[in-house]
Amino acid sequence: IKINISTKIYPNPTYGNIKLEVEGLNSEADVLVYDMVGRVIQRHKINKGTKELEIDLSTYAKGVYSIRILNETISQTKKLIITK
Repeated sequence: IKINISTKIYPNPTYGNIKLEVEGLNSEADVLVYDMVGRVIQRHKINKGTKELEIDLSTYAKGVYSIRILNETISQTKKLIITK
């Protein structure tokens, strides 16, 4: 089954604090934040009723990061640029 979820990250580029908006989630999902070399630097959980998650990345260096939303039916990755 292919589930259509829509996700939005803003502001992007960011100085460090972002909001992740999720629509259409039908079960709990993990949100993983990866740094430039692919290490997981943050891990969050969102429930199916959750529309928005705030993530604080202000302590990380500037660069390109990936935000991945993952559960048994979805795997979606977004690029995020941190500028200082």
